Amino acid sequence: MKFQAALLVVEDMAASVKFYKEVLGLRVIMDLGANVTMTGGVALQTKESWCEFIEKDAREIVFGGNGAELYFEEDTFDDFLKKLAALKNISYVHQVKEYA
Repeated sequence: MKFQAALLVVEDMAASVKFYKEVLGLRVIMDLGANVTMTGGVALQTKESWCEFIEKDAREIVFGGNGAELYFEEDTFDDFLKKLAALKNISYVHQVKEYA
């Protein structure tokens, strides 16, 4: 068995793809409408199709948890922070921390 991607359920596919492309620099590998696979091991699935797939009501899908993360590295981190500061609708789990 081979790991392929982390799948994230999203409410707005167009906005999500735009974020991962423009902010994180990922590219679309495959676009099936309700499912989009991107570089870096990230796949996006619409909430509606996910509910159908797992046979659950939309009310059972909960967003905003803090029990996982996608991990990215950036060579010019200060420039990346400036890029984020210029964007609207960015929510932080916590402020930037430097670990030694």
